[in-house]
Amino acid sequence: MAIVEAAGLGAPALVLDATALHNVIQAGLADAVEKDATDVEIAEAIASSMSLPAGGSGAVRVPTWDECAVSLMRVYEAVSGSNHSPARGRRPHRVVQPVRRKSGSNNAKAQRLRVVMVTPQDPMGPGGVERHVLEVSRRMVAMGASVDVLYADNRSGRPGDQIYEGVHIRALRAWPSGRDWCFAPSVWRELGQCRWDIAHIQSYHTLMAPIAMLRALTAGLPYVVTFHGGGHSSRLRQHMRGTQRSALRPLLARAGGLVALARFEIELYGEKLCIPADRFVLIPNGSDSPPTDTTEVDGRADGIVLASIGRLERYKGHHRAIAALSYVLQYTPEARLLIVGTGPYEAALRRHAVKRGVASKVEFTSVKPHDPGEMATLLRRVSLVLLLSDFETHPLVGLEAAAAHRRLLVSDRAGLRELARDGYARAVSPNASPRAIACAILAELAKPEPDPSRPLVLWDWDRSARALLDLYGKVIACSAESVISGVDASIVSAGRP
Repeated sequence: MAIVEAAGLGAPALVLDATALHNVIQAGLADAVEKDATDVEIAEAIASSMSLPAGGSGAVRVPTWDECAVSLMRVYEAVSGSNHSPARGRRPHRVVQPVRRKSGSNNAKAQRLRVVMVTPQDPMGPGGVERHVLEVSRRMVAMGASVDVLYADNRSGRPGDQIYEGVHIRALRAWPSGRDWCFAPSVWRELGQCRWDIAHIQSYHTLMAPIAMLRALTAGLPYVVTFHGGGHSSRLRQHMRGTQRSALRPLLARAGGLVALARFEIELYGEKLCIPADRFVLIPNGSDSPPTDTTEVDGRADGIVLASIGRLERYKGHHRAIAALSYVLQYTPEARLLIVGTGPYEAALRRHAVKRGVASKVEFTSVKPHDPGEMATLLRRVSLVLLLSDFETHPLVGLEAAAAHRRLLVSDRAGLRELARDGYARAVSPNASPRAIACAILAELAKPEPDPSRPLVLWDWDRSARALLDLYGKVIACSAESVISGVDASIVSAGRP
């Protein structure tokens, strides 16, 4: 550097003829003297150099710092456009355009975020994961973020795009048709375009998750994962969950954040995956506040109405409620049971009601997805909500029932157990007989209605969305620090002899 600066100032330079200095000698920036030269020979070389034009044996133009910077930029662009293409597992060069801040906004950080959520099913459809994705994504948009949702669509016909409250929802063709494997290979191409700052993988139990995580990893896109580890009607699929998690561990361990909806997930997944608890962050589902309409607030206005709510799958436990109803009717003949939901198990449930002799007391109904007002109206008719599922992570129906101050009976499992421990429900053994479940139902019906003035320690959806945005910001910042540390390490390594 000293030789270059001397040449730039027009000062003569004399150096030893060493290997490290061959470049400046060959460039004509300095004269050379042999390493074993005597003092007299060095003195003669100095005198000779001082008698020559500046810059050694001839005038040499030295590049300016601006010219060096321009040359480096050209190199960077060439490398980003060819050698570091997505096909070779590198993140392509992209220019981040600043987002203008809206007047009056207090969340400039969120406005700079571009989020992509990858989920197995259409967020506009029914289901807990679908509801979660839609509720948090639309609130993130309201807070200033840009959110895209990619989901697997195995229906016939060409998948289409839709926009809901600013959320761009895009369907990706998936196979096989009629199954919930959700193999959508085009998610690899989509995430490779690197149009986003962070990816959020919503649920781990289909083929969408490993493809999305691996692509985000190879593209240098930070990602977080929410497990959404719900149950399944297939016993084989249920038993495979442990093996599935183990296979995904390398990708889960590299996630920027692991989001738990319930406390038990941190202990369960942390132990099974050998991932420290501090890698998890607890961000529960939200719940909508019930409407202020006070008509029919008494669950006994329509008599004794029980409601088993959830998708009509065997693992949801609706058949247990039907079986228990036959014993409840022996003591409260006026009781009725609502089976609320849709799904492939409906025909089997209807046959079960006929077999138990209670078909006239069982009504099948449903509410529109993402319509909290309709659900709140239904809950006002209900004396007791039944959630007898084999497995639930953080059931939205349970949260909504608690928010509506409805009595709640749940299976003593996973996230349902947490509702009971927090005082919002009564738990019954998952192996309880129909008669035992009926006894628990009657005991709950004998209790007074929950006090509407009781304060509830429940998250709302705005809080959940804000917590996720904060997590995204931390993950992106940590990812940037890791990149800088890696660059620093490579510079140090390159500078070693």
